[in-house]
Order: sequence, then C-alpha cells, then structure tokens
Amino acid sequence: MLATTTVHATPPGVRAPNRLGLIQFDDDIRLVAQVDGPEISAGDSVEFGDITTLRAGDSPSAGPRIRLE
Repeated sequence: MLATTTVHATPPGVRAPNRLGLIQFDDDIRLVAQVDGPEISAGDSVEFGDITTLRAGDSPSAGPRIRLE
C-alpha cells in the first residue's frame, strides 16, 4: 500500500465516506481501489477482494476492492 485516503464528498449513489487505497505491483503498475475491512496504512500488505458495483442507478460501474492480507 502506497497511500490511503477517505473521500467524504462523493457523487450521487456512491457511498460516503469512501475509503480508497493506492497499491503498487511489480513493474511500477499502480491501482486505486476501494478499501474493505479494518483501517490500513501506507506500507501495509493487501490482497484483492471482490469486484463490486460502486454506483447504483442507471450507469453502474464496477471496481476492485482491497483488504489487509
């Protein structure tokens, strides 16, 4: 985990607060994902959770979740 943040002002249909984390894989690939579970911090090891619908309504979008290993 490189960094985490909590978004309190979200678009309509997106939960608030919305916890996000920036993770880095090999070869400098980075991904922003929703955080699921207990509080995490920069430096923590994480694993993928499920792919979840982020927004309800007419135009849903899906995205990955991460959680502590």
